[in-house]
Amino acid sequence: MVAVSENFHINHNQNLEEKYYTRKGLESFLDSENFPRLNSDGENVFAKAIKNKLSKSFVNNSGAKFSYYILTDPNKKPYDPSIKHSVESKVPKNFINKVCKSELIFTEVNYTIFHKYISFLKGESKKLLQEISRDIK
Repeated sequence: MVAVSENFHINHNQNLEEKYYTRKGLESFLDSENFPRLNSDGENVFAKAIKNKLSKSFVNNSGAKFSYYILTDPNKKPYDPSIKHSVESKVPKNFINKVCKSELIFTEVNYTIFHKYISFLKGESKKLLQEISRDIK
């Protein structure tokens, strides 16, 4: 019989670096570009960047690439955390949306859309949300 230590932990994500973004006022810290960030994933995370380790055959100059995600409703409209229950007013309450779709999801986007969204979270213009809505579709 093999004894297993209680302190034994496998970190399957050791090759990933994750950055969590929130809105201004909820941050744990500001990064080098003054974007509001959190130390870990949670309910106040509205955008995330995940550094993926690429295989040797796909390595570019930096050796890695990021996947970018922003919080959206099921219709791919960017979430505005400053408006309480903003999703409920935008998503129709039909059977499919109620049963089959979650209210908020992280949607993968390109860097340009991601940067606009984290700029919005930083406290810049709400007009960015309209631009993101157009760009995301």
